[in-house]
Amino acid sequence: MQSHGKIFLADDRGTFEDASERRYSTFNYGEYQNQYKSPFGSIYLLNDELLAANSSKQIKADKDSIHIIIPLRGELAVSNAGTDSTVDVEEIAILGAWENEILTFSNTYEADWVSFIHLGIKYQNAMPMFSKHHFNFSVDRGLVAVIEEAVDYPFSLNIGLFKGREEAQYELKSPCGKVLCFVISGAFEIEGRLLHERDSLGLWDLEKVEIEALSNHAILMLLELN
Repeated sequence: MQSHGKIFLADDRGTFEDASERRYSTFNYGEYQNQYKSPFGSIYLLNDELLAANSSKQIKADKDSIHIIIPLRGELAVSNAGTDSTVDVEEIAILGAWENEILTFSNTYEADWVSFIHLGIKYQNAMPMFSKHHFNFSVDRGLVAVIEEAVDYPFSLNIGLFKGREEAQYELKSPCGKVLCFVISGAFEIEGRLLHERDSLGLWDLEKVEIEALSNHAILMLLELN
C-alpha cells in the first residue's frame, strides 16, 4: 500500500520577479495564494530564491519561527537580531526569529547572482539566534544527517548527493512524524512517486522512506518534523 503523501510540483509554484530578485514559492507566500498550497505541518515557507549582485532583501517573520538557509550558488550575507554573518555552499544557516523580527539577506558580489533555498518553520520556543552547519559532498555520499534531532530544533535535516540508481532508506524518529523531501537537482523515486528537480513531497504516517536516485549527481534534502 502506498504511503500517505502529497506532491508539490515545481511547475506549479508561485513566482515573483523584479530587477533584484526571482522567487519561486512552494507554499502560499505574499501575494501568491492557492487553496492547494497550504503549509505542510509547521513548515509554512519553502522558497527557491535568486538575488542579484549588490542587492539585499528583507522579510518580516510573521510568527515565531526558525528559518533554514541553504545556499546553492555563491555566498549569502545574513543578518538577524543584531547578528551579521555569511553562509556559503555546503553550509546551512539556522536563524531563530520572533514574530515581526526583520531578517536581511544580501548578495555582496559585484556581478553574480546568488541562489539559495529558504525554509520557515513555526516554532513557539523560537529565540533570536544564528548557527551554521557544514557538510562536504566531496567526502559524504548518500543521505547525510546535517542536523540531527536536538532539543534546540523542532526538526532533523538530511541532505544527500547520489549517483544514478543509488538507493537509500530513511528511518523516521517517530512513526507519527512528517517528512518533507525537496529535490534540489536531478530526479528521484521516493515512496513510489517520481520527482524531478525542485519538486517537493510531503509524507506522513510512515516508519521509513524509500529513496532511489534516477540520475547522476542528484541532490535531495529531507526534513523531518520532530
